[in-house]
Amino acid sequence: MISICIPTYNYDVNSLIENLLSQIKKSNEKIEIIVIDDASEEKYLIKDSHIIHQIKYVVLPQNIGRAKIRNRFIDFASYDYLLFLDSDTMPVSDNFIENYLKVIKKYPHIKVFCGGHIYKELKPERKYFLRWYYGKKRECNNFQKKNKNLYHSFKTANFLIDKKIFSDIKFDETLSQYGHEDTLFGYMLKKNNVNILHINNLVYHLDNTSNKQFISNTLVGIHNLVYIVSKVNDKEEFIHFVRLLNMADKIENLHLKWLVLLIYYILAPIIKLLLIQGFPSLLLFDFLKIGYVLKIKC
Repeated sequence: MISICIPTYNYDVNSLIENLLSQIKKSNEKIEIIVIDDASEEKYLIKDSHIIHQIKYVVLPQNIGRAKIRNRFIDFASYDYLLFLDSDTMPVSDNFIENYLKVIKKYPHIKVFCGGHIYKELKPERKYFLRWYYGKKRECNNFQKKNKNLYHSFKTANFLIDKKIFSDIKFDETLSQYGHEDTLFGYMLKKNNVNILHINNLVYHLDNTSNKQFISNTLVGIHNLVYIVSKVNDKEEFIHFVRLLNMADKIENLHLKWLVLLIYYILAPIIKLLLIQGFPSLLLFDFLKIGYVLKIKC
């Protein structure tokens, strides 16, 4: 019925696997766990033979990236539905798998289910604060709100997809850098009129990315966005689909690009310093991103 697909890189996935195995034992359906490790350091590899014997475990000889590794699960999955979970997640409910089984049976016409993710209430240390704060403010809308904006809200952290649909669409493997492979995948689901539903079947996102690394990852992801624009057929449609690109495009159309860039070059070092020190402002973070889009498009 379900192949649970967990791509991992330099992260200890033992607790997640144990949680899922305990839920699988309560189910009468056919469910498997597949873990593909993207050439992690030795200390992060699964050593517990008890776990290894209950899953399909593949360790890649070299790192292939976030998009390509997800496509590799097609080669190992035995069942009709693929449940993708990021390695740094943990199901909120003990009925997490059962909840997905129920919606598969209840909504046979739906091909993609997004379970959503949340962040724990306990604030992290200041040097990890930005990722946690951004996640709580921007990524944790309830599923009713996400269903009003179906494809824009797609995230890879926790989603279930019909294997045939995934075989047809897949992630774009030319996106070798970090970021926005999920944005393009959501856009392709929309372009292909794939039925999608956001449901209340949450996982905790246990991301421990530092402020500095989160800013770096975000800027690398923006390079991916600009690259995607250069290769999609309907450039204007994709720009309108992505809020950040749409805002930058409006600035250019209003002939404010050079003014915004001037302010960006003056303020960017100060904004980065404030964000890195753990003083989050989503307004400043948004301005940093928009300025960076305009900069790399010059």
